[in-house]
Amino acid sequence: MSPLTLSNGDLEFAAMINPAEIKRSLALRFSPVRPTGAKPGKERLSRAGEETFSFALVVDGSGVVQSREDVAPTVDAQLQRLRAVLGVPERGDAPGSVVPVVRLRWGTLARELRLKSLKVAHTLFTPDGVPLRARVEMSLAGALACGTVSGAPSAAGAPPPAEARGAARQVQARDGDSLEQLCRDAYGDALDPAELARYNDLPSVRGPLPAGTVLVLPPLARAA
Repeated sequence: MSPLTLSNGDLEFAAMINPAEIKRSLALRFSPVRPTGAKPGKERLSRAGEETFSFALVVDGSGVVQSREDVAPTVDAQLQRLRAVLGVPERGDAPGSVVPVVRLRWGTLARELRLKSLKVAHTLFTPDGVPLRARVEMSLAGALACGTVSGAPSAAGAPPPAEARGAARQVQARDGDSLEQLCRDAYGDALDPAELARYNDLPSVRGPLPAGTVLVLPPLARAA
């Protein structure tokens, strides 16, 4: 059976014991203002919140669970590796430090996510107080897997891609992405970036977006 893995560049954490379940949740926010003449129940989607994956892992250093390594790592060593992969901020890190995107893989599930919360409970110790087992509860959040924007930027005056007239999509900004560039990639010249900024409750179209920012890309019929 393949283990659940979390990876960040060359760093990887493989679960010694796979989780019993993974909970997925999504929050939607609707505009409080209903367009003139619209019927109740037809409120406009304002923002699709991040999709959250929550699960618990058991980290064992007692030797009861067979390790995939020649020498079974200690609980502290496994937790240190997990924190490094997740990019857990350490004491003294500057406010605004970027939490890295990690890749979650298990079976058919493969997602790029960021750490949202982490809780560790040590559940077994040696008589001397050395941790032998811990339960790790975590939540990871990221953009919905319902389409991304990719490919070269649209040329000036180019018509919008066909996807721009379909269902709403989401895209997650990467380092160096700007709202203006993502808007051109998604809509060509058919949508003013300022409209996309307003749709996503962003204060400005200027400057790079923080990596990991999730944008809702509405179809053109609903974007303006």
